[in-house]
Amino acid sequence: MRKLIVLGLMLLLFTGCYDYVEINEMAIVYGVAVDLKDEEFHVTFEILNTKNKDDMGQEEKVYYARGTGFSLSEAFTNTAFEIAKTPYLAHLKTVIISEEVAKNKLEDLLDFMLRDNHIRNIFYLVMARDYKAEEILTSINTNNPISSNAISDLIEHKNLKNNMASAMNFEKFMTTLVDPRQDVYLSSVTLEDSIIKLGSLGIFDDFKFTHYLTDEESALLNLITGEAEEYHFKINCPNSQDTIIFSTNKKSKAKMEVEDSKVSLKLEPELRLVENHCDLDFRTVETYELLEEKASDYFKTEMEKLTTTLKDKDSDLLGIKRLYYQKYKKDMELKDFMFEYSVKTIINQNGLIFEVER
Repeated sequence: MRKLIVLGLMLLLFTGCYDYVEINEMAIVYGVAVDLKDEEFHVTFEILNTKNKDDMGQEEKVYYARGTGFSLSEAFTNTAFEIAKTPYLAHLKTVIISEEVAKNKLEDLLDFMLRDNHIRNIFYLVMARDYKAEEILTSINTNNPISSNAISDLIEHKNLKNNMASAMNFEKFMTTLVDPRQDVYLSSVTLEDSIIKLGSLGIFDDFKFTHYLTDEESALLNLITGEAEEYHFKINCPNSQDTIIFSTNKKSKAKMEVEDSKVSLKLEPELRLVENHCDLDFRTVETYELLEEKASDYFKTEMEKLTTTLKDKDSDLLGIKRLYYQKYKKDMELKDFMFEYSVKTIINQNGLIFEVER
């Protein structure tokens, strides 16, 4: 009898699922755009065209479905009604939201996405800057035939855009959002000559979008938090108004310490020479010491600008209040902290071309 019960359970568990759907009956949704107009949600699905190559002819790789509703569930349902097949959201790559949604309806969106057990929480949530979310999702061309893929690739290879974006998927965003002592941010995307481009980071206070960091502030924040693969910057030559360009040679996360109301940020990046317009003798130790000093001063100045902005906007993106609470078991406002900066740069000399004496 016991063997029969076990056999029955195995048949139940391994012969299929109650909601199993054949792949050719699915509409695989790669991207979703959510806009808000007159308190009504406008939802767009980007759906992968799963026809065989021989059958596609001149058809695009994706097609779209659109729906509206005064609630997200209504808008998603009405969008699904526009599709002949069953929407499949487990392969979702990107969800794009408009600034209006980010300012007014983010909590509703997050609650809806978390409740839908068909959606895996590893997609990228991004903001549409200066455009409707639908405009960005539907802006296909030879450079980005599948917009949601293009956006996820830009984020994951963000070093090509000086690390302005954050590789923060939905799960990580939610984990940070529920922390009452740290503020969150999202990557933004925009269009330039119909090509999808990364924008700077959008900053949130609780569930509301408040402002954008500049491109430079976004890149530096990613450097400090250890998310930047590379960070490019230029400084003036010591002996002229020409410039020399460096990039960090590897990830360089800043060490952060809190002592009473004082926050110490310590950064020790290794630098690689990218482009040189200075008339310098790279055979001498003095040249490297001089450039390392100027690079360290650059980082101190930029870090001070960034932390001043964060204090002015009351945006604790560095988790300082959380660090303070862990140490002292009490809270303190961000504006009451004082910052000091310690930077030691090291120039990697490998591969530099030295001037040869004649």
